[in-house]
Amino acid sequence: MPFQIDVARNRDQYETITLYEANGTTGVALDQATGDKVRFKISRRNGDTPVLDLTSAAATANGSSVSITSYTAPATISLLLARGDTTDLAPGIYQGEVIVIDVSDSSRVKHADFGVVTIMGAAAGGVS
Repeated sequence: MPFQIDVARNRDQYETITLYEANGTTGVALDQATGDKVRFKISRRNGDTPVLDLTSAAATANGSSVSITSYTAPATISLLLARGDTTDLAPGIYQGEVIVIDVSDSSRVKHADFGVVTIMGAAAGGVS
C-alpha cells in the first residue's frame, strides 16, 4: 500500500511501514533465517540516483536506519530518518521505495512498497 511520509528538514523522523504486495492486501513475508534485507530509497524522479539510500544491514554515518521489526506477513519495518541526512535535502516532493533483497531466491531484488516523501522546510536556529 502506498505510504506518505512528511519530513521536516534537520529533524529526526520515525516511521513504521507495513509491507504489502502490489495488490494492497497480500502481506509480504520476510525470511529471517536466510537473512533477507530491506532497502529504503528516496529519489526525486524515476531513474534518479537516490538522495538517501538506507539498508537494514547498517545505519548511515548520521544514524538513519531501516530495521525489520516483523518478518511474518505482513512484515513491518521501522524507519529513522536522522536530521543529519535530511538537512541538505531541498524541500519538495520525492518518491520513496522499499525493496527486499530475497536471499532465499538468489538474492533477487523485489519491489515491496512505494510512496511519497515530502521534505518540508524547518525553522532555523538551535536544535539542541
